[in-house]
Amino acid sequence: MKIQPLLLGLWILPELFFGLCYTASFNDFAFPDDSSVVFTYNRSPEIEHQCRTFLSSPLELKLYDDLGFQLKNELSFFNGDWEQEIGGAPIVPFDDSDMPMDSSSLTSPWRLVSFEVKDVNPVHLSQNTVSLRGVLTIGISRNSTFLSDSASNFHMRPGMSALRVDFEGVYIEREENGGERLACLLGNSTLPIRRDDDHVSNMENNFDMTYKREPQLMQNDQILLVLRYPKVFNLTQRAIRGEMRSLTERGNFEYFDNIYISAQLGGHTNYQFSSEQLMSKTCDTTPLEDEMVEDSVNMFESSEICHVLKRFTKEFYSIAPNLKLSGSGRDDHSNRLGPFLLGRDIKAVDRSYKNFRLVMQNVRCEQENLENKSSDARVSAVLRLYPATMDGYVAAVRSGLSGMTLSVEGTWNSSKGQLCMVGCLGVLGSGYDSRITMYFPRSLSNKQRSIISGSITSIKTGIDSDPPILFGAVMRFPNLWFDHSWYCKSFLSYNYSMTALASAFKERSQPSKLITTVRQLLLTYPAMEDREELIGRLDFLAHDLYIGAFIGPNLLGYGHMPETFVQINVLSLGPLLGRYDHLVYRDGSLVGAPADISKSAALNVSLDLVFIEAPIKLREKSYNHVEKLYLEGLYDPLAGEMYLIGCRKVVVESVNVERGLDCLIDVKIEYSSETTRWLINPTATITITSQRNESDLLYFSPISLQTFMIHDRKHAEHVLFRKIFEGALRILLQSVSVALILSQFSYMKKNSEVIPYVSLVMLALQIFLYSYTLINNSEILFKSSESNSYKKRAYSFVEYQTFLKVLDYTGKLLVLAALILTTRLFKLVLKSRRLLIARGVSKSRRVPNDVRVLLVTLAVQSCWLMFTRLIQFGEMLNLGKDPITLHGYVQQIWTLKLAIYFRMVQDFVPLPQIIANRLWKTRVINPVRKAYIHGFLMITLLLIFYDNVRDRVDYPV
Repeated sequence: MKIQPLLLGLWILPELFFGLCYTASFNDFAFPDDSSVVFTYNRSPEIEHQCRTFLSSPLELKLYDDLGFQLKNELSFFNGDWEQEIGGAPIVPFDDSDMPMDSSSLTSPWRLVSFEVKDVNPVHLSQNTVSLRGVLTIGISRNSTFLSDSASNFHMRPGMSALRVDFEGVYIEREENGGERLACLLGNSTLPIRRDDDHVSNMENNFDMTYKREPQLMQNDQILLVLRYPKVFNLTQRAIRGEMRSLTERGNFEYFDNIYISAQLGGHTNYQFSSEQLMSKTCDTTPLEDEMVEDSVNMFESSEICHVLKRFTKEFYSIAPNLKLSGSGRDDHSNRLGPFLLGRDIKAVDRSYKNFRLVMQNVRCEQENLENKSSDARVSAVLRLYPATMDGYVAAVRSGLSGMTLSVEGTWNSSKGQLCMVGCLGVLGSGYDSRITMYFPRSLSNKQRSIISGSITSIKTGIDSDPPILFGAVMRFPNLWFDHSWYCKSFLSYNYSMTALASAFKERSQPSKLITTVRQLLLTYPAMEDREELIGRLDFLAHDLYIGAFIGPNLLGYGHMPETFVQINVLSLGPLLGRYDHLVYRDGSLVGAPADISKSAALNVSLDLVFIEAPIKLREKSYNHVEKLYLEGLYDPLAGEMYLIGCRKVVVESVNVERGLDCLIDVKIEYSSETTRWLINPTATITITSQRNESDLLYFSPISLQTFMIHDRKHAEHVLFRKIFEGALRILLQSVSVALILSQFSYMKKNSEVIPYVSLVMLALQIFLYSYTLINNSEILFKSSESNSYKKRAYSFVEYQTFLKVLDYTGKLLVLAALILTTRLFKLVLKSRRLLIARGVSKSRRVPNDVRVLLVTLAVQSCWLMFTRLIQFGEMLNLGKDPITLHGYVQQIWTLKLAIYFRMVQDFVPLPQIIANRLWKTRVINPVRKAYIHGFLMITLLLIFYDNVRDRVDYPV
């Protein structure tokens, strides 16, 4: 354990840096600051008049050097909430044209407000006051915090509107409400308005919510803002409440309805924890008692729990109903989700609660100073409920308090490994209505994937109690490489509990021994490489087993865009949990791992499988019933197959399922061979089968799917090997072509009487074939199969470029040699026919005429083009990808037609000679050597076979 504090420090330092960058990125105003601005205070009489109610009885304000710095930090807040009275005079319009007409979002746009103190002036407006200058940004946003635009105090675009108001005022402290700090300010801005001479009084028409044009702006300095801050920051007093109202009369264009602001005190304000007696009564482990025994718990010391909690601040928690304790209290179908009160902007709630998430923010953690409790800690935080459709990072930086926030405080008990807290709902926080219990599992399993587990139950009893809920933070896979590596090594282990079931599944599913032996001799599959460290070998194999690709039931003839994406992440592989981080695993060792593991040994593995489907599926079935599966089992590296037991979450109260999981699911994943990946793109086949009876409520039909191209770590090496292979194949086949032409020369010299009966059409087409290749500088015999997207991406094999060029030039020299030889053959046949005419011939030896041969050849070729090649015309043309002119379009079509004809001529080199033999019917039996025709036919068949076997070179998604 001595190494853990060092690792903890190494873990926290980069997180602090990224956290500061993250916070800054979300706390920027919609309008950037101008450092050249000199703040002036010239509205003192107006401020004194409008704020006279608050200035009548201020408390004594002590001035000190750091007061200005302190007020800037403590009075500023970001991304709070605001609401406006419904009176027909909204303060900002909103353009919702960014949303499709048929969309059904769970939430309305977010109403965000931020306030930042820019300057603190010690010059007093009156006794016990301090002058302030600040900026308030208020607006409506659908999918982000505000964006910058320095051109105006107001800007609007589809999905976002923001207004900046500059304020000047005073800060005082008062006794009211148990002691409060108050800022009273007057604002100045250019407010958006719309003039309508015919309907001046109808202000609702002035701000249509489907705003389609920019509003007019009007200067307005009659804006009053009052912000109230609690003087004591504790569980029930953390809310910043504010009111902004117009000082102009209703009916004026500058008037707007009253606005109410809600936020919470930030990290610069000191927090006061409640009494020990209150906190000692908060713990109730009943909802999690069985799980805590089964999972075992981490019993952090106070320093560790504080670091861990702060590290997991803004972690996203999934929630679910507690089926063991359900059935009492309020109806689950009401406007509540556990203790949370769903706002009017929430339009739907799913029974499985999958439409909502929890995030913990504003965590405060202090070590207990009491005797014999040095390992305990006191914790305060805010739990925020938000729709899953909202960006989790945006939800994590919101500071408003409402019915969807729960202010919590409690104590970490290191001897029991549990955090017990009470919670207050909303802004007022008048009572402790909820009990929160959390623990940190020591082990993960197929039925338990949470690194943090907790429950929320109601302190109240009877019909007024809230339905209990469970929540947990699962291991999110982008964080396996960065955030969770240290935590996995120090505080987590994986319990493989499905090994026996997976072994039985493997025995049932394996093919015959003969097939298995042949596969093992000829093919290889993803396996551990020969590396020094076991942890490195396991980590590379975990990367190789990752799947992220589109998927479908049958990829043969797949003629439409795929509608389902599958993602399979490896959680653990053998003794490795998470991912390898060289900073964490400096010694390269794994606790409890064997010294070495054979490359051929079957490995325990756990994975997460997630289906991501298109919102509307037109051609494919939905896999929503197996949307997310927890998988555990065995991976056989000799066969490239996984035999897994799957668990899925279900909410069926009438079925007895442990922890709400249906684990009677068999899943088999088959990876394609690495031996053929240079030729055939890597894919995987996934089969999901329910082991329940068809009459069972949780039964589902078997699912068999195949992925498109999956990730391949050695993809570049395979592409290079294919390039070298294809270059060598071109040289080999072109050498055979030259040899066939030379053999025909030899045959004609020995049998001079056959020379006139060699088809000139065949030789002319061969000359065209070779000339086209050389003139266009195109690839010989067959084109490379690189996709357009692959060609556009920058890639190079610098060290092999010279070798690849040598292969290409060698092939071109052989094409030139074939062109010269074929031309000589053409001349020899032409000369022989002229001599035959000059000597005169009998009826039995007519001079061959190639006109009919040419016509029949063209007819056959036309039919071939009609029924085969033109089918591929649209795919090969690939129009619509890039802008193209009419001239370019015509040129592209003719180039494509020529390429198609070139390919067809290459496929049917001996065709004119076969036609000539049929038409001429001469006594000459074999004018062309059989080996010549058969040789070119074999080359053609080989090229067709290779072209149909190989996949096109592409990048995985």
